[in-house]
Amino acid sequence: MNFSGFVFYCETPDVGLSGKGKSYKNAIQYLCDFLKISTYAFSAKDLQVIKSKEYEILSSSSALYKDLMKYLIEQGRSSYLKNGFIRAALPYFYDYCKLHNIK
Repeated sequence: MNFSGFVFYCETPDVGLSGKGKSYKNAIQYLCDFLKISTYAFSAKDLQVIKSKEYEILSSSSALYKDLMKYLIEQGRSSYLKNGFIRAALPYFYDYCKLHNIK
């Protein structure tokens, strides 16, 4: 799967996220970096890891959320979690993966 193609997918008229594609791609990239998932060799197994941890990633009371926030603060990227970019990007990323037969 061409991970960088996620930006273009988000920007297509059918998806209609004009101007948000790069932010959504970055949100997923930072999440993958935190989870130590390679976006160069992204697989169905990696997708399942994200899906299995989604509740914890999005729940501000979970230890994983707190660790992710700490990581993003250290990277100067906490706004991706605080402002909801990761939450907003995930459904589009799941659809993008489905288009590339990653399930």
